Amino acid sequence: MTRNVDGFGVPHYDAVRDRWSGTPPLPDGGELLLDLLARDRDATDLGNIVEARPGAVLVPGGVGDVEAMVAWCARQGIPVRARGERHSVGGQGLTAGGLHIDMRALRSIRAVGPEGIAVEAGVTLRQVVEAAWARGLRLASGPTGYLRLSVGGVLSVGGISNLPAAGSIGDSVSELELVTATGQRVRCGRTERPELFREVLGGLGRRGVIVSAVLDVVPAPARVRGWVLDYDSATSTRALVEDVRTLIAEGRTDEVSVRFAQPDVRTYRLHLASYYDAAPPDAAAVLGGLGGAVSAEHDADYLAHVTAVDPLYDQALEAGWDAVHKPWTDLFLPDGSFVDFAEAAMTVLRDRDVSPMAYGLWFPHRRDRFGTSLRLPEGGELVWLWDLLLDSTGMPRPRQWLGEMLRQCGRFADLAVSMGGTVYPIGAPASRARRHWPASEDPAPEDPAPETGVFGDGPLLPAPRPRG
Repeated sequence: MTRNVDGFGVPHYDAVRDRWSGTPPLPDGGELLLDLLARDRDATDLGNIVEARPGAVLVPGGVGDVEAMVAWCARQGIPVRARGERHSVGGQGLTAGGLHIDMRALRSIRAVGPEGIAVEAGVTLRQVVEAAWARGLRLASGPTGYLRLSVGGVLSVGGISNLPAAGSIGDSVSELELVTATGQRVRCGRTERPELFREVLGGLGRRGVIVSAVLDVVPAPARVRGWVLDYDSATSTRALVEDVRTLIAEGRTDEVSVRFAQPDVRTYRLHLASYYDAAPPDAAAVLGGLGGAVSAEHDADYLAHVTAVDPLYDQALEAGWDAVHKPWTDLFLPDGSFVDFAEAAMTVLRDRDVSPMAYGLWFPHRRDRFGTSLRLPEGGELVWLWDLLLDSTGMPRPRQWLGEMLRQCGRFADLAVSMGGTVYPIGAPASRARRHWPASEDPAPEDPAPETGVFGDGPLLPAPRPRG
């Protein structure tokens, strides 16, 4: 079905309709939306920085609709982007005049068991975690902190949890189903087309649209005990990093991450969590010799623990957080230069630029556990993901502030790359930083239309006016 109406719901003819004439029938009963309201809803993302209105939005009734429209767009030279929960902030899933595929329509959980959890790409990690927990299981990789993200979107960028020994979320996937740039549906996995499989995970959609996946699971713990330790960023950054290295090298705990936020941006908070079923972990064995001051301790069942971040985001969204600018910076640093980078970044970060909703994160991971196509720094036993998730909440001049922060994003990226780091392209770097994003690779013989890649950089256009 094709729908073409104007902003008042009145059918009309225009150039957009003309370009999309002759589209194929949708075998699974989906809908192709050409009306201005639908296209405007898909013209930006969570960052509210990049604006690019698509020519049409596909709400598929099934994978057959995705195959049909991607094949047609390839023949017409029309770019395609697949979008899930729209959580990127730099326009990565946008394309002016192209086709957006609303992957949220593909939301079936096909099977749950010890051999894995099979889901369509529009299923959220929250749904995956809850379905696994009901069977006494958890994701082998661990989930991201915020769970209302689509499986397809997370796997396209790689996905990072707070389990240092897990690699990326893509490293705990056994099988994928993909619609290539020519509209061909193919399967790949660890033993079937393994090279394609590796390229798709963390590959930013260059090889096509992920439409389903089988995620690895392991038995879930009954409970989680966690601690928060505080460190002064001015005097204890190196001590904190050394403590993290010790924790990971000795395998003292399951989860390790660092956060900093208002009201005290200059205090790093080391978050640790250990899983258990019967006897709780010995705090002295986990915390012994660490230099931070314990500021909090908690104990909860596993599901409550891994879903704790979602309500914070939900409250923010209810308060209008989805409409503010979000110039997020996401960088991988090698272990050898991480301290120097973290200290340098903190010297230029101004407290007044960090809103009450913003925060920074560190995720240390063992370098040898990654196997996808993520571009990671070379060398060292650890690799660190450094995130600075700023937003314009409460900023008196949000457009001016945004320009300043985008330039700062570029400087952070330049500094990281000069220190051997790489850009994790889920954020909103300015044009200077975007040159560090991975360039599109040459197409494989079966994928002769790379311009239809489904997760390109997207155009960096002037920021839209702040909403509200």
